[in-house]
Amino acid sequence: MSMRQFFLLSILWVSSGAVSANTPLVNVTINHQAYSFETAPRLAEVLKPLAEQDDWYWPATRLYRANSPFIEQQRQQTLDFIAQLIDTTDMPLRALLAQLHVDIKSWNLAERVPLTIDYDLARTVPAFNPRFEKGSYQLFIAKRPTDVHFWGAIPITVSLPHRSAAPASSYITELQQNQFKDTDRVFIMQPDGEVIEVGVQLWNKQHIEIMPGSMVFIPFATHWFTSELTELNRQLLALAVHRIY
Repeated sequence: MSMRQFFLLSILWVSSGAVSANTPLVNVTINHQAYSFETAPRLAEVLKPLAEQDDWYWPATRLYRANSPFIEQQRQQTLDFIAQLIDTTDMPLRALLAQLHVDIKSWNLAERVPLTIDYDLARTVPAFNPRFEKGSYQLFIAKRPTDVHFWGAIPITVSLPHRSAAPASSYITELQQNQFKDTDRVFIMQPDGEVIEVGVQLWNKQHIEIMPGSMVFIPFATHWFTSELTELNRQLLALAVHRIY
C-alpha cells in the first residue's frame, strides 16, 4: 500500500468515526419541537427545556416510541377483523362497524411507552427518572384538559365537559343510545395509559372519577355475537392504547 493510499484510508476512517460519534442516540419530538441527545438522557433532562415554561398537567403527558412496525400490523389485523364482521352481519350493526372501520384507518398511532411522567418526581426520585433507550420518541405535554371523549359502540366520538368528582355513569345518559352497546360497563383509558373497567349500572356501579382528557371506550354488547364481539372489544382496547390524540 502506498503512503497516499494509507493517508486516504486514514482520513476515511477518522471521518466515519466522527460522523458516528456525532449521530444522535436519542431523538425526542416534544409538542412537535425536535430535540436530539448524543448520549441516552434521563427523563428529567428530556423534560427540562419545556418543563417550566407553562403550568403543565403532568398526568396527561404521553410518551410514544416512533417508527414501531408492529403497531401498523396491529391496526391492519383489527381492520381485517372488522371487515370480516361487516361481511357476516346485517344492518344496522354493519353501518356501525363500517364507521368504526373508517375511523380506525384515520387514527394517528405510535407505540405507547407506559411511564409515569412528572418533572418534579423525575428530578427528585430516581425511580421516576429512567434513562431513555436508543431510538426516536414523541412526547406530548399539555395544560389540564377540559373534556372527556367517548368512542366505541356509538355512531360518532363524543366529547363531554369533564365533571369534577363525577362517576363514569353520570356521563352515559348523554350518549346516543343503540341496541349494540354494552350498557353495564365502560373502559376508562386514563391519560397516563391506565385502562380501568368500570360498572355503570345500579347493581355494579363504581364511583371512579374519570380523569380530564381520558378516552372512554363503550364496548359492544357481546350477547349479539358473543365470541366475535368479545374479540373485537379486546382488539379495539389493545389498539387504542397506542392512539395519539
